[in-house]
Amino acid sequence: MKRFLVCAISLLLLFSLCSFHSTQAEEKLLSQTSFMIPVVKGSTTYAEIPFTNLLDQESKYTVSVTRKFPVEYGMKIELDGFSVQEKYDVGPLQPNQSTVLGIRILCSDGADTEGIVSAKILVGSLENSRLSSIINVYVKPMDKKILQMHIDNANASVNGEEILLETPPLVQSGRTLVPFRWIGEQLDADVSFTMSEETKKVDTVSYVIGKSTITLTIGSTKALVKIDREVFEQTLDVPPFIQNGRTLVPLRFVSETLGALVNWTPPNTIDIEYPKEIPIRQYECVTFWSEIKAENILKEMEKGTELIIVDLRDETAYNNGHIPGAINVDFLSITSNFPVVTEQTEPIPVILYCNTGAKSRLAAEWVVNAGYQDVRSMLEGFPSWTGDIEKND
Repeated sequence: MKRFLVCAISLLLLFSLCSFHSTQAEEKLLSQTSFMIPVVKGSTTYAEIPFTNLLDQESKYTVSVTRKFPVEYGMKIELDGFSVQEKYDVGPLQPNQSTVLGIRILCSDGADTEGIVSAKILVGSLENSRLSSIINVYVKPMDKKILQMHIDNANASVNGEEILLETPPLVQSGRTLVPFRWIGEQLDADVSFTMSEETKKVDTVSYVIGKSTITLTIGSTKALVKIDREVFEQTLDVPPFIQNGRTLVPLRFVSETLGALVNWTPPNTIDIEYPKEIPIRQYECVTFWSEIKAENILKEMEKGTELIIVDLRDETAYNNGHIPGAINVDFLSITSNFPVVTEQTEPIPVILYCNTGAKSRLAAEWVVNAGYQDVRSMLEGFPSWTGDIEKND
């Protein structure tokens, strides 16, 4: 009997442990892990999604860009107000704290509008390896378009050029509807439709831009949005319908889902900006740190360039030999001991170095968030230095 009870208790504990692991595995950090972001060439935009620390304890989350965009693009990942270029452990976040994860995209004038580019991001809890997400970001650069339409009026314009619509926009239940093909083509989407075998009429309409697909069903308020392999069901305020042989779709839903900004000016004017540009906020960090070779640091020093050189190694290593003029801030104490930025020091180039270059890259993430505008990590660390060495007795 005693052996039976021991076995039963063991099985119960095992079942509970398995159930715990199963629950943990089912938890998701993010409700969306694929993003399709159109952006105007030479401009910037921003996307964000709610983020919650799922643990009942303080937790840091590593944010790591595991695949970068081409050089024509810049991307910053923002978590709880901290901006990451390559990799950093952000936090700690408080137990069950809700915040946002943001994706800032900057696109140069030289980006190619013929295709899409992609990047990959890892976000995961340091305290629980099961809590992690891989984020895929797809970006399509485009030339800017400005559309203007008027309710119950066939006169419209595209980038200032006047055109006449075959079917003017109309309002139903407080929502504006427009011809499905016209709005899709103006927003550079590939449009398609399916026919019902029973009615021989249009059954569904679809829009495709890169990895994003929107599918609407005639007469239904349910719409499907697919980004890469993720599918989301959305509820429309009004369903698409057919009138006089024309298929009409909700203007705002289609336009905003594809990445446009829609504005309404009373009494009847609609303006659409596509893709939408989202300016950089006043306190948002979009400074990008860079790498520098030891030989180039030496050249700057020989020219007499004012530099803030920071040795991130421990005190013993620093005392045994460091770059002349370097100050010592141990990497482990950087958040508390690094010089506070001032109006005078903000533009001065900051050179960071360690033993290998790995910690200086991590430190660079923190230093740009601290407000310094020209931050550089020394490649290959202190062993690559060939100039004079200063020692402390």
